[in-house]
Amino acid sequence: MVEIEQREKAIRQKLDRLDEAFLFAQSIDIETYDRHKDKLRQELTLLEIDRHADMLEKFDVDASWRSQNAFYRARRTLWVQASARSAPAPAAAVFS
Repeated sequence: MVEIEQREKAIRQKLDRLDEAFLFAQSIDIETYDRHKDKLRQELTLLEIDRHADMLEKFDVDASWRSQNAFYRARRTLWVQASARSAPAPAAAVFS
């Protein structure tokens, strides 16, 4: 996530320099400005996609961990409850 933020900052700085070159220094023409601006905006869009993908991946890992944790807690509870009733029942409850 930090890498994405650093790349985003670098692209935004390039956009600022591009604006300065076009608007204030008038050192580039409109076609060059538009071409470079479009390329940098596309890079920002791709970074935003990467950011969302990273967030979804983290969410998926967290959700998976919570789900597995809940499963093992429930399995432990079943085992304890079944053990209280009879010895062979826990295996049947867990492995059926």
